[in-house]
Amino acid sequence: MNVFDSIQKCQKVRRCWGELNPQVYGPAVLPCSERHPKVMVVTEQPNLKRERTTKHWNPTELLIDYLRETKRWRSAEVANRIDRMFKGALLKDFDEESGSFNEFYWTHFIKCPGKIRSRKEFNTRGLLADACADRWLLQEISQLKPKLIISFGSKASMWILPKINYKEKWTERIWEEFKWIIDGRSVPYVNIGGVRAKLIVALHPSGANPLALTFNEKIGSLVKAAFDTL
Repeated sequence: MNVFDSIQKCQKVRRCWGELNPQVYGPAVLPCSERHPKVMVVTEQPNLKRERTTKHWNPTELLIDYLRETKRWRSAEVANRIDRMFKGALLKDFDEESGSFNEFYWTHFIKCPGKIRSRKEFNTRGLLADACADRWLLQEISQLKPKLIISFGSKASMWILPKINYKEKWTERIWEEFKWIIDGRSVPYVNIGGVRAKLIVALHPSGANPLALTFNEKIGSLVKAAFDTL
């Protein structure tokens, strides 16, 4: 069984997001046609806008619809902001008809929809924030073997950096990337769960923090250069 099917059939993990918020339970996972896509994009959590109590609640289908709309209308959404870092390669790679990527694989630190910072709307009491990633994310990396991984936001970045034995805070890695740009250095390869890949850490692309948008635009050259060498 491939990793996509396994995630969709997930029966929840102890104290994971889906267990604590059963009204939104349902993993969103986007398939890719390539067995080993070049790029893995890891964002925090799918934040799907449609009414969650609808009878036909399918997070994956809603995520695919979201990407179709973003590609057609180029709205200022998360996917579009990430796409600009790749100079248009992300959305170009997305096939509207099949609803899948080819060279890219977009996944989430938490697979079930919601917003981890919204305690009024969702239950976060007793949440093990890493539970979903511990169960699935390393398995995704090991099975898909991407050559480039982009980790967005503190949650995903703080999870993935210890996997490469990085001892500093995740924000220190951000400053290192700025130095790479200034010094004209390329992104180095690291070992993540036995997979040799380039890893870039970026700030959350939601747009809530203007500084994050500026930073992500600045490291766009680093991202594109890494992508072009794959």
